[in-house]
Amino acid sequence: MRCLIIGSTGPIGAAVIAALEKVGHAAFGLSRSAPADGDGGQAHLIADRSDPQSILAAIRAHRIDTVIDMIVYTEDETADLVNALDGAVARYTMISSCDVYRNYGLLLRRETGEPVREPMTEDAPLRQSRFPYRGDTARAADDPERWRDDYDKIPTEAAVRRFSGEWTILRLPMVYGPGDRQHRFRWVIAPMLAGVETLTVPTAWADWITSYGYIDNVAAAIASAAVHRDATNTIFNIGDYPAESHRHWVTRFAQAIGWTGALEIGPAPESPLAQVIAALNLDVPLTISSGRLSERLRFAPPVPLDEAIARTIAAERAQL
Repeated sequence: MRCLIIGSTGPIGAAVIAALEKVGHAAFGLSRSAPADGDGGQAHLIADRSDPQSILAAIRAHRIDTVIDMIVYTEDETADLVNALDGAVARYTMISSCDVYRNYGLLLRRETGEPVREPMTEDAPLRQSRFPYRGDTARAADDPERWRDDYDKIPTEAAVRRFSGEWTILRLPMVYGPGDRQHRFRWVIAPMLAGVETLTVPTAWADWITSYGYIDNVAAAIASAAVHRDATNTIFNIGDYPAESHRHWVTRFAQAIGWTGALEIGPAPESPLAQVIAALNLDVPLTISSGRLSERLRFAPPVPLDEAIARTIAAERAQL
């Protein structure tokens, strides 16, 4: 199958290309500019997602069967693209997020009520609030973060479901590993590599349970679902291993690094981590079930957890 990955220069997009090529599909990356290293290869295409006709031209020129859209942010832009591609490709695959669920609204304190405590299936309640990253005042028109004011995966998912051909929606957890621009586990890896005697972690953060996904496992799941006949017109959660509290993650990283210091769990009001999480209601879990993916597509994550942790440590070590 001939696949076009929109937003291929990001770490997940690049991993999806590798996963597709590994199982014999032709993968074409597409972005507004060439990769930073200047070596996009012959299969890298230049076009602007906000210009649907340029995407359509690329699809026709390279006889694309399915599109995997990694950078779905706003409803209007997505609706324009989906409408332009309707009838031009067999399937449109949207990369969504577990932030669509109501638990995320509770986590941000934008909603009230009782959260879902068990891992959420694709049928779990969605947020009633909209635009989770919109503040009280609009960002300036020239602010590079302006798009965040209109970001919301819920209405964009609705736009994709109006595609008359085949569609697939994939809701991702927090993705970690090499290339993770948010360095989701640097808070534990960096101190351990530095040899601190005591690692102080706020209680709420230590006890919080959320779903993570290792980048290569997430990419393999995307690649599988985007071309699988049993993924047609279906929403899937993507995750790899059962969610654990951050206490357990600390133990796993300590074992992998060989760190023998002490873990101190407490209020830690002065720690940078405590300040980052202060606005969140960490009594709300953000765990998702990927049972539909594993059962319907027979998908299993290819990278074992111990190896994922080792690769993540190596990537952080190289940047510290």
